[in-house]
Amino acid sequence: MLLHAIENEHKQFRQEGIQQGIQQGIQQGVRQGVRQGKLDDARRMLAKGLALPLILDITQLSETEIRQLQEEHEHTPSTPG
Repeated sequence: MLLHAIENEHKQFRQEGIQQGIQQGIQQGVRQGVRQGKLDDARRMLAKGLALPLILDITQLSETEIRQLQEEHEHTPSTPG
């Protein structure tokens, strides 16, 4: 009887742990997706020649991040389009 109760409690804790892990994974994925979207937006803004202060304001990325993207953009051959 006691063993059965312990096993049930163990299963319940394991299920709760799994659910917490799933929720944390979802939240992390959403954060990464939002960040990737901001980086993509900043790349497009740089390609269009928008000013750094405007890109900073719109994306809320750091100046360092934008400057890194700017360097990437400057070293990437442009494609006609």
